Amino acid sequence: MRIRTRSIVLVVVSLSAAAAAALYFLDEPLLSQLCREDGFVETMTAALYVLAAMLIVSSAHRGVHRAWIAGYVLLFAFVAGEEVSWGQRLLAVETPAVFHAVNVQDELNLHNIAGVHGNVRAAGLLVVLIIFAALPLGVRLLPRLRELAARWRHPVSPLWIAAVAGIAVAFMAVPRLGYGTTIFELDELGEFYLAVAFVLFSAQPRIFARSSVSSRTA
Repeated sequence: MRIRTRSIVLVVVSLSAAAAAALYFLDEPLLSQLCREDGFVETMTAALYVLAAMLIVSSAHRGVHRAWIAGYVLLFAFVAGEEVSWGQRLLAVETPAVFHAVNVQDELNLHNIAGVHGNVRAAGLLVVLIIFAALPLGVRLLPRLRELAARWRHPVSPLWIAAVAGIAVAFMAVPRLGYGTTIFELDELGEFYLAVAFVLFSAQPRIFARSSVSSRTA
């Protein structure tokens, strides 16, 4: 992605995130409406993951191994389905008894199961750190890791997308670290911007390790 285009993307994402954060203080009812279950933000988050799954498929002709492509497609599809509880409310499907007994939000999904939902976010954070920070930095600084990534034909995210992922994490982390609580609307915004980061990752024209770590790639 050209530097000018990249800069425009970062500015747009940053300004929209700032506006969304300001909305929490200026018009919380409006933000709550946007972030409600199956509302605009949640629906767009699921749609972005579907888009990311479609875009990552195009990386096949760029040398990425099909196994990684299949893995990311399954991951994105799973997250999209979980995000909207697999269309439960859209299709007016009642929550099965087995989920009713263990799901903290009484929904047809796995990530809100009691004893799991807290760990899912921590595991997700670890995955995000690996994909957007640890691996891109590692292939730049460690020749051995660069060789392994190239040999295994694994996609490597351009490091600049870590800024978008960082904005996503901030929406979820700041209330927990600063106030010791969770804020549903900000969590939803964090999930939305994380989906944006994965779309950018999947859309990169040079996603293969050997290209991503070249001196021409930022």
